[in-house]
Amino acid sequence: MSRIIRKKNDNRQMFCNIELDSKERILISVAQTGLKIFKMRFGTIPVKTVVDMSLEEMCDHFADPEHYGEPILDFIVDKILPFKSIKEIMETYPINK
Repeated sequence: MSRIIRKKNDNRQMFCNIELDSKERILISVAQTGLKIFKMRFGTIPVKTVVDMSLEEMCDHFADPEHYGEPILDFIVDKILPFKSIKEIMETYPINK
């Protein structure tokens, strides 16, 4: 299963760096404008935007009404961790701008 490399979820930053089973690394970034998932090179350099969702699209895909008020980053990470590759993520969330 994929693993979390680093996660920050506070008042100023919401991001998570994940290594997928394919050894590809991604960065999940949540901002006031929405969600972006980047493919990373060398673990630190974003080289490609994999997913780009507006705040509304992000809430439609990831928000859980039963857990209203809890950090949405946790739900996003929980849904992304089972993926084995970036290709699978792009096929599941084809909302790319």
